[in-house]
Amino acid sequence: MKIRFTNHFKHSFKKLSPQIKKKTEEALTLFIENELHPQLFFHKLKGHLKDRYSVRVDFSYRMVFKIEDNIAIFIDVGDHSIYD
Repeated sequence: MKIRFTNHFKHSFKKLSPQIKKKTEEALTLFIENELHPQLFFHKLKGHLKDRYSVRVDFSYRMVFKIEDNIAIFIDVGDHSIYD
């Protein structure tokens, strides 16, 4: 699956600590290789984010994205507050 990043995702990424940036890059590499890799905990979200998906960066951080025309468009990255 191809990937793209929104400006919001890029802005959120810049605010992350160097350690979380590295983990985010590692998670993206895994996603590109196999979006269903068990380490990512890929899942569809519910409620007001029901048209979005999430993958795990680490225990506390997630990336949220949508899928359009077989392209994963990453919208945000951060702690669980990105679900609010």
